[in-house]
Amino acid sequence: SVTTPGATVAVDGAAPPRPLPATLDLPAGVHRLAITAPGAREWASSVLVKAGETTTLGPLTLGAPDARLVVRSQPSGAEVTVAGAFRGRTPLQLELPGGTDYDVLVTRAGHATWQRRVAAQPGAALALDARLEPILAALTIRGEPADAEVFVDGASRGRTPATLQLLATRHQVEVRRPGSQPFRTEVDLTPALARTIDYALTPEGRAPGWKP
Repeated sequence: SVTTPGATVAVDGAAPPRPLPATLDLPAGVHRLAITAPGAREWASSVLVKAGETTTLGPLTLGAPDARLVVRSQPSGAEVTVAGAFRGRTPLQLELPGGTDYDVLVTRAGHATWQRRVAAQPGAALALDARLEPILAALTIRGEPADAEVFVDGASRGRTPATLQLLATRHQVEVRRPGSQPFRTEVDLTPALARTIDYALTPEGRAPGWKP
């Protein structure tokens, strides 16, 4: 039996659900019961029914429904932390116990942390849209021979010498010029700290470190 008004029970996902209280005639074995009621949290559990025996459940009181929180971000793929616990990456849908306030943090490499506090009322539908501000750092790429093409994370960004404003995170940098072996390196940019990459391209067919 269930003390919450309007409760119904579904057995093994079968429809339609039956109103409670109810006596169910079930074959022996394990069955999945899901009890729902308007404005209440669902109760679900597996119950072992033995042949020739009567199993009694209840009285049960269904708790308040969870709040549903949707977190989106621009750009997407950001990490979401709720009350200090990592919960996934955006876009993300969460269920939070109602009646409590939660601190929500959205973080992504190369962007400022975005934070909000939400009040999760029972059954509430909440949505957060985080616009993450980029944090940029300057990277200068220079060397010999000049007028080589620069690629950052696989995308062409002009020709050397060049000073680029990039997200303050880790990047793959490549310098290419016809007749020369490509130069590749990785750089981890720090906010407010300018960095410089000096390269010296080796002609095709020459060993690395070759000097004219």
